[in-house]
Amino acid sequence: MKYKVRVSPTLLETMTLAAIEAYCYGNLRKQKNTAVETLGYVWGYRKRENGTSIFYLDRTSVSISAERQYHSVTPNLDAAKLKNEVMMRWSPHLTLMGDFHSHPYRNLTEVNDEAGYNFSPEDLKELKSNDFVWEQAGDNPVILVITVCRLGRVRDSVQDNFRNNTARFAVGDFQFWLNAAVGYLDADGKRVVTGNTNSDVHLSVEGWYYNEAGGRVRSASAVRPSRRG
Repeated sequence: MKYKVRVSPTLLETMTLAAIEAYCYGNLRKQKNTAVETLGYVWGYRKRENGTSIFYLDRTSVSISAERQYHSVTPNLDAAKLKNEVMMRWSPHLTLMGDFHSHPYRNLTEVNDEAGYNFSPEDLKELKSNDFVWEQAGDNPVILVITVCRLGRVRDSVQDNFRNNTARFAVGDFQFWLNAAVGYLDADGKRVVTGNTNSDVHLSVEGWYYNEAGGRVRSASAVRPSRRG
């Protein structure tokens, strides 16, 4: 593998909490609550070992000014710059490495039918065009997508590797996938992003979580995500 992406327990926890809140209570202004995507910026550091770039992703800050909808989330570049200015003073040992966003789906069938754990073409296009993130991350920005759906039946499960670049885990009656991609410059200096499959990225999620059969998150709203399209 050319790239190793290691996600800290704190980062995983924060992304999961953000994704599940946006899923259950993302848009309360409508008569029927609908899920929305959410987005946050990610800080960490990078080093190289034996020709492999290793990214240690440590923490995130959810962007409350991002424009959130069910099928998309539009980042606020000014917010990214503002938060990074603060982080440069507060945690100068960390670098803005990229961002994460969520993909909400109604159920497991819909996720599988639409390969909802993948980055969309729009996701990858957005990363390629984000000059600020490329500059901060030293031409190796990282993008994460956390996909969430609700399970009809909850079985015993443990966190596992769905693919080398994608981790899978459940919390109560919610199923999650975390997918990672890395940007780089090709021989012609063109911006490229590793793909969803046959990826050069190995994702490592620190920590271990066991989800018991039958467990449900009792405080979760009865969500009615509209169908993607």
